[in-house]
Amino acid sequence: MEGCEMRMGNVLLLTFLVSTLAIMGVQHLNKEKPLGGQLMFFENGYAYFVAPSSMLVEITCFSQNNAFFEVKVIDPETEEELNSIRSYGTAKEVLFIPHSGPYYFSYEGSMPSCTLKSIKILPSREILKLEYSLGTLFALLLSLLIWREKNGNNNC
Repeated sequence: MEGCEMRMGNVLLLTFLVSTLAIMGVQHLNKEKPLGGQLMFFENGYAYFVAPSSMLVEITCFSQNNAFFEVKVIDPETEEELNSIRSYGTAKEVLFIPHSGPYYFSYEGSMPSCTLKSIKILPSREILKLEYSLGTLFALLLSLLIWREKNGNNNC
């Protein structure tokens, strides 16, 4: 009976290992999908953007008549200014968004028109740690069960 339980354990662990690898594959395919759009500044001078994950984005801003503007990117969780774009007319910058969640964009000077376009969507560090830890754990447990099965009695 012990051999049957080991085989069932092997099948279960192998299923977990394969599903973990499949999730990582799907995640890799989804990071190539473009994300972005037009930033709409409200009367209070702020625009909001919600990032689904950490990512690299390209921000392009321009103002009419080559007027001066400054756009600040603020992380509301840390209240840290991530980037500041100052320009006359047109500006294009690459910006790293460190985590998922909302971000604020504020402007000074002439109200610019800004667009965001994702360059690369990255999984968060916590998700990667979890995926790699689970995959490693399942692989080690599966190896242990296979080793025990080869060195033990197989009565099933």
